[in-house]
Amino acid sequence: KGVSGSVTFDPENPEAITGNVVVQADQILMANERMTKMLHAEEWLHVAERPTAEFTVKEVISSEKTGDNQYELGIRGDFSLNGVTKELVAPVILNYQPGKLNARNGKGEGDLLVVRSNFAFDRRHFEIQPERGPEKVAYMINIEAGIVGFAPKE
Repeated sequence: KGVSGSVTFDPENPEAITGNVVVQADQILMANERMTKMLHAEEWLHVAERPTAEFTVKEVISSEKTGDNQYELGIRGDFSLNGVTKELVAPVILNYQPGKLNARNGKGEGDLLVVRSNFAFDRRHFEIQPERGPEKVAYMINIEAGIVGFAPKE
């Protein structure tokens, strides 16, 4: 919910991956509802004025095939959050599933790409309560993402 964008991936050349992923900021969730509500408020992410977070691929800095149709990439890209864009490196695990679209959702023939990543950033670099110390909210924020995209056969 709240995820869009496009990724171009070739399993024969995973280093050539391109694309971007956009997440509606009001869909960024915390461990509990109260924390999520605070995160979305004006003092933190102010999702009413800055409605999206985005990651855009710039280059692949490492690539390894780790199994049948599975790849681990180190991707350098631009991460935008809270009105600030910074370059960062994110580890990404890709699982390419050719011909599995119909089995997953019954919407015709096509391929799936499962994208997983877990990375961290310093909230001060993105103007998220930079004056607040780490007593209640750590400086380093961990992001866990799991996204399934599909490419229907034409």
